[in-house]
Amino acid sequence: MQWEEDGSWGMGGIGGSSAWADPARGYTFAYATSHLADHDRVDTLVEALHSCL
Repeated sequence: MQWEEDGSWGMGGIGGSSAWADPARGYTFAYATSHLADHDRVDTLVEALHSCL
């Protein structure tokens, strides 16, 4: 598990899957993929989520 300076924490997994909690923003996030890939898709989804919050 990884803790960030902003208080969020979580873990990236094999194939691009990822999950974490961000108490400061009040959300949890999980993404599971059915094929091996890098984490670029997760980065794009999180940027979209943060733009909505």
